[in-house]
Amino acid sequence: MKRLLLVAISLSILAMPVRAEPGPIGQWLMSEPVTLWDWGMMRMKVEADRAAEEAWRWTVDENKAFDWTGSASYSWDNNEIDVLVNVFGPDVSRDEAHRSCNNARNMFLATLSGTYDMTDKEGIQASLHAKIDHWFSHSGFASLSRDEQLAEKLARIIFVSVRLWPPAEGGGYVSMNECRARIMEFDAPSKPLDG
Repeated sequence: MKRLLLVAISLSILAMPVRAEPGPIGQWLMSEPVTLWDWGMMRMKVEADRAAEEAWRWTVDENKAFDWTGSASYSWDNNEIDVLVNVFGPDVSRDEAHRSCNNARNMFLATLSGTYDMTDKEGIQASLHAKIDHWFSHSGFASLSRDEQLAEKLARIIFVSVRLWPPAEGGGYVSMNECRARIMEFDAPSKPLDG
């Protein structure tokens, strides 16, 4: 009987799942902290892509663009965050490029801010200020050491660029125009791109 009990216990021990320890790579990744900078940049990338897709849906009948994509990145050399929106497909002339680029940029800003009204510039700015503050914060946790003007300071280094990519002869797209300005500015200077 003892022998049968011992065999049953041994078999039940062998049947228990074995807990594996993470390897060196897993252990290193688990010990690396995520900073508010990492967290904020990740949130910006996700929101920029979502807003670009949403702006495309909002304007698809108006400008016949086939696709809008959004991204965010940081330039160490310039100390600037660039939110880039590529607008593929609008068939605009060189003469209309500046106006079309700024129109697409303002649609994106209105969508990113959640106001969806391009004429409400103060509302867009207030919403973007709140978004920037939220992107680079602990969700639901206040910190006494947090700079109260963090959102304003970040807004000075965040630029929103829109690039227009009209269809090329023979297929594909050709880069035409880019307009770029700080996130709180609405009329962005534009420049032709070599396509």
